[in-house]
Amino acid sequence: MFIHRKKEKKNKEKERFFFGYYFKNIYQYIIYIYIYIDIYNILFYLKSYNFVLLYFKNNFLPTKIVYNYIIFYYSN
Repeated sequence: MFIHRKKEKKNKEKERFFFGYYFKNIYQYIIYIYIYIDIYNILFYLKSYNFVLLYFKNNFLPTKIVYNYIIFYYSN
């Protein structure tokens, strides 16, 4: 009985590690793709300096969150 419980715990640890490893890798790849696209867009928009502020206002995620919060806060 005691040996059987030890085996169950080991299997659970393996499953948790297996899921966590692949989930972490997939999440990292998504983040890297997003950052890569964002940097590419920033470099593309830096060619035309008039649209730099417009780009950061509309497309860059942290500033998008901040602008949406400001709009929501002052609209109410």
